Amino acid sequence: MSSRLFFSLVIALSGLFNSPLHATDWSQWRGPKRDGFVSDSSFPESLSAQSLTQVWKIPLGPGYSGPIISGDRVFVTETIDEKTEVVRALNRATGKQIWKQEWPGALS
Repeated sequence: MSSRLFFSLVIALSGLFNSPLHATDWSQWRGPKRDGFVSDSSFPESLSAQSLTQVWKIPLGPGYSGPIISGDRVFVTETIDEKTEVVRALNRATGKQIWKQEWPGALS
């Protein structure tokens, strides 16, 4: 699958699941303004290893994108066995898979 077709599919799918953004949503690369800046007042001034707690972790293959956060879901993409593209919706709090869609294709 060409990268143009892949990105067209991702854009089309994201339109199907469109919902109003929340202050903490990161619906595109590097956040709402694409600058990597968090303007939410509840975000701490500084972070340390002691203040961060890993809540969940899942294995992912290589992919084109970073995670997208919207509401209570995290969307991720990956390539499996160099022949299948996958997009997954995960529960933001638990990391459990809500749904998965896959199709033939690979990173090129």
